[in-house]
Amino acid sequence: MKNKVIFIMTGISSLLVFSQIFLMIQLISFKQDFLKINKKIENLSNKLSEYQENEELKISEINSRIDNLVEMSADIKSDLAHIHKKSDEQFNQTLSIRNNYDEILEEQKKKTINTAESDKELLNTKSNALDLYKKGNYRAAYEEYRKITELYRDDMVCRLYKIKSLYYMNKADSSKHNEILGDIQILKQNGMADSECLEIEKAIKTEKDGLNE
Repeated sequence: MKNKVIFIMTGISSLLVFSQIFLMIQLISFKQDFLKINKKIENLSNKLSEYQENEELKISEINSRIDNLVEMSADIKSDLAHIHKKSDEQFNQTLSIRNNYDEILEEQKKKTINTAESDKELLNTKSNALDLYKKGNYRAAYEEYRKITELYRDDMVCRLYKIKSLYYMNKADSSKHNEILGDIQILKQNGMADSECLEIEKAIKTEKDGLNE
């Protein structure tokens, strides 16, 4: 479970790094746009200087050039508006990513707390079941181990004690033999069948063979 938490946190950190890289790319693009605008402003300034140096230009030509200047100014205004729009969009995207990160982090904190509480409860249940088994209260021990293995099917230790509790609870109860043999097979497949478990299997099969005869 800890590995899973680390994996999710690593995924969240990668998301933030990607967002920062994306923001840097956008900022570089904005810088290039500003440089273009500065170039246009410089051209505009040069043209104004030319106008001042050529006082003999015809009024019509001056008016035409003034119109060009107005168009250039309109282009600059449009470019500035576009840059502001892109900047606002990038800011909103970054803010959205940050909000999502905060939500994911808060949710992960809750899951971590719940997992810790669940693990603590599981340990208490296992400890209680083992105490019951050692005291010979096999019926109660079996019920505890049965509940655990229903939730955690891969817990082979609890499965081992479950079949032992079930067998010692009433060795003569043949109705439980199939369940015991089934669990023993699972334990064998996972390399968890100890000598006591194998003796129980042998005893059950011997009894079955005797009944068949």
